[in-house]
Amino acid sequence: DSVNPPPPDPAGWFAWPKSGDVMFPMIGPGLLWFVTLRMYIEMVKLRLNAGDSAQQKQDTAEALDVLLHVFEGALRLLSPVMPFITEEIWQTIFDGRAPFKSVALAPFPEGMALVAQPEDWVRARQEMSELQEWIVKIRERRASAGIPPKEMVPARFRPASAENARTIRTNGAFMQRLANLASVTITPDGNGQPQGIAQQTLFGDVYLEYERTVDAAAERERLTKDLKKMEAELANAQRNLGNKQFLGKAPPHVVDGIRRREAELQSLIEKSRSALAGLESAPRS
Repeated sequence: DSVNPPPPDPAGWFAWPKSGDVMFPMIGPGLLWFVTLRMYIEMVKLRLNAGDSAQQKQDTAEALDVLLHVFEGALRLLSPVMPFITEEIWQTIFDGRAPFKSVALAPFPEGMALVAQPEDWVRARQEMSELQEWIVKIRERRASAGIPPKEMVPARFRPASAENARTIRTNGAFMQRLANLASVTITPDGNGQPQGIAQQTLFGDVYLEYERTVDAAAERERLTKDLKKMEAELANAQRNLGNKQFLGKAPPHVVDGIRRREAELQSLIEKSRSALAGLESAPRS
């Protein structure tokens, strides 16, 4: 549902390259791949080989059914932008027994309105977004710290709230597999500063326990680079929010998304500045 927009104005489909913005005003086709396919497929792989017991086989079958449903819906959404490849894949999925002659004739999938969804559905969407943020940030930090991709490292989390801690506890196994972590541990506030390679996120901080000498100069350079990037994005968001013409034309959900991102960036910028301040006492090379 989070990547399923209202049916667009067909006239906008042909205004390439803006057709993606018409169909996916908040995410675009590129992020549709990231949200719906890349991360989801990585997670569902863990269930496609659950085991040989009756319950595990049932779990695998259910996961496969949902995966096919999501993928088929994504093909319908992408059809106006990528007509030929989506047609080929869509016909293959149905093995010659498609419900319509062409994917171009199939109606857009319809998602439930957010206000109509049960509370647990809303929570699941929020939890998925949070889980993605943790995994992506850990992967990025591993790469920037030079941790070998195949090396499993313990991770200590300092969540920003009790809800964030619950997400970590519930999805610890997913985090371990997808971020290549040896263990997942939650460190409550007041227990001192965890040791390790730090990464700040909107939902709290994570510390990777990897034995190496931290290069203060390199860490300062990384944080400064990230800070400049976030400050530029924040300035752009605030420029849009201060533009009356933009606010008058943009759909309400687009404006709300920019406002949410503005708040996220302000929080992350504050954390990055604090981390930079903590490096000031370190010797410069």
